[in-house]
Amino acid sequence: PGAVDFSGLQMRVKRSEVTGGGTLSTKGLLTADLGFRDVNPALLPWWKPPQGTPPGDLDGRVRVTARRIAPRPDATLALTLSPGRIGRLAIQRGSIRLVAHPDGGAVFDSSWIQMPGGVLSVRGRLGSNRSLDATVNGRIDDLTRLNPLLGGMPAESGTGRVRGRIIGTVDDPRCVAQGDL
Repeated sequence: PGAVDFSGLQMRVKRSEVTGGGTLSTKGLLTADLGFRDVNPALLPWWKPPQGTPPGDLDGRVRVTARRIAPRPDATLALTLSPGRIGRLAIQRGSIRLVAHPDGGAVFDSSWIQMPGGVLSVRGRLGSNRSLDATVNGRIDDLTRLNPLLGGMPAESGTGRVRGRIIGTVDDPRCVAQGDL
């Protein structure tokens, strides 16, 4: 009467797994709490990732609230990341909040990822045309723990801060950054 509850959802896409449940109201409101495991950001079937997106393994939970599901939702996604990786970037934990609009654009705020050696926070906008405008702030607690990302320039010690802005498109981003090490 007025809603369909679903639980025990278990879905596999490629080698990724999604489990959980939720409620779909006859008035078009969807709420769900889902766990995900082994998600490769380079192979997301519902979104075209930028060319060169490194493979990875992401685990965590996502809470979804969506209204007016068709043709495009007005949705809020709150992701909690467990230990995983994207390319050479190890992720210890993280939180990503994304608000998707019916025009295809989205806003992300209060998003952060803790990695060995520091924390990276991001807020910004994704346009329906894949435009991007974001600010990035990073705190480096131990630069040596970021050596896997530094390639041929390993650090012996260091702490610091990084501030930057990313503009352009998802497929062709441009970054201006300043760091104090």
